[in-house]
Amino acid sequence: MCEIFFHDIYDISQIAKKQNLTVIDVGAHIGGFSVFLHQHASLKKIVCVEPIPANVALLKKNISLNSLDQVSVIYAGALWITNGTLRLHHNDNTANSGILSKGKIIEVPCMTLNALLKKNNLRSLDVLKLDCEGAEFEILQQAQNILPKICWILMEYHPSPGRTYQDILRLVSEKFTVTYHHPQEHIVLFRKK
Repeated sequence: MCEIFFHDIYDISQIAKKQNLTVIDVGAHIGGFSVFLHQHASLKKIVCVEPIPANVALLKKNISLNSLDQVSVIYAGALWITNGTLRLHHNDNTANSGILSKGKIIEVPCMTLNALLKKNNLRSLDVLKLDCEGAEFEILQQAQNILPKICWILMEYHPSPGRTYQDILRLVSEKFTVTYHHPQEHIVLFRKK
């Protein structure tokens, strides 16, 4: 959480110049990024996606405490390559539960990025923030037809075989340029060309 507030790892100053942002925060956790963005930018709508029930309860509380109720929607589920349910590994560190984690298996609702956009009546998106513990590659791969509708992608990627930084670049480099990359923290920001 301190990486968002104190280190501004997503370099919000570049994005905050635009008014009335539409945002999808995938891996919203307890709302740190959403709250930070609300404090530094003008929001039209932010959709928070979080699959872990304990996190969703705190996310709802933080949304309310920080007066984001009017612009936010919470999807208590995961973003994935299909609509339905997804089996995630859940452990005591609720910030690191996902498809690549270790821990007990839980089933959560899931939907594609396209379905999430339609459900929230979004034709385009200013910011797609991905911190989804290993699912980012599949989400970007499945959403190739939607990428032209997105201005910024902010993401923490989780390298594994077939999911390296270079693999992610291959998925988005035709439509996006890298504006920031921190290889040690696996953080990358893409801006539409």
